Amino acid sequence: MSLAPSPSAARGDVTIQPPFFTCSLFVIPFRADIEQLTDLFIQEYAADSTRPFALFKRIWQEQRWTYMHLKVFDPRPRHVYLTVACRLFVEQIAKHVDPIRRLVALFGLYTFYFTQPSGSRIPLYSLSHIDIAIGGSSPGF
Repeated sequence: MSLAPSPSAARGDVTIQPPFFTCSLFVIPFRADIEQLTDLFIQEYAADSTRPFALFKRIWQEQRWTYMHLKVFDPRPRHVYLTVACRLFVEQIAKHVDPIRRLVALFGLYTFYFTQPSGSRIPLYSLSHIDIAIGGSSPGF
């Protein structure tokens, strides 16, 4: 018996197709989640601004963002999921966004990328880099 995750379709379950992660059914709620994470950080940062990244990590864990990597296991949809999630953080780092919101987006992007599971008994696909467009505006979804 293999411990590696197999496509969920092989088990008879429904497989989430990659295009789902680029449609508004996924993108809009994910943006709202980032907004909620940002708002919580801003509220708590106003009260105590001594250790911003430590504060961010605590909020990240309390809001259960640590489980976001367990959302998709199949390699092809997982690649699209991780790529879109990173792009949604990157779009919040644009020049027209308030600096505090850009900081939260940067913390979120950093934390999301560097907490990808690796070295586990059950290998999961993980991004090797983050695609960031240089110049111009960020791509829309």
